[in-house]
Amino acid sequence: MSIGELFRKALEGLNKKSPNQPPILIGGVALVLHGSDRLTKDIDVAFQDAWEVLTTMYNLNFKAVSALERDKDGRMTKVTLFPDKTDAFEQTFNRKTLTFIHEETKAQFDVWLVAPVPYLQLLDHSVAGDFEGQKVRVASLEDLLELKRIALKANPDRTADLADISFLEKKLKVEIKPEP
Repeated sequence: MSIGELFRKALEGLNKKSPNQPPILIGGVALVLHGSDRLTKDIDVAFQDAWEVLTTMYNLNFKAVSALERDKDGRMTKVTLFPDKTDAFEQTFNRKTLTFIHEETKAQFDVWLVAPVPYLQLLDHSVAGDFEGQKVRVASLEDLLELKRIALKANPDRTADLADISFLEKKLKVEIKPEP
């Protein structure tokens, strides 16, 4: 199974579990669906139900990360995984995000249970999209811009966020044309 298909199945599973409060794409994939040529290795979503996330992801052979070490370039060097979803749920109860790694492909899926922009705002402003044939909700350009500005403020060395902000600002200027 390809990484794209794994992500599609995860999104499909989360959509089925919570059709009225679906996962919302908020990271690099959201930017790509808005027209960016950005490359990304993972998928980022906002979602509210931690148990449903754990159930869906463990059913697809993803495991929740309990500890993650990165080198100076941001590459993962050491990952410790929770062996089962019950242990993961108990140990991650107060986390704002959950990171999952697929055991075979090493694909990464990040879930924001408490995003810097409130979930209901993201949902209200979100737009319909398509990811690998799966209908998805995609964060609006304005909300993505707010999320990227927050991320850059927290970590000023992230050059990808600078490029994303530039793309979003240009896209918004094109879409919101000044009146003559």
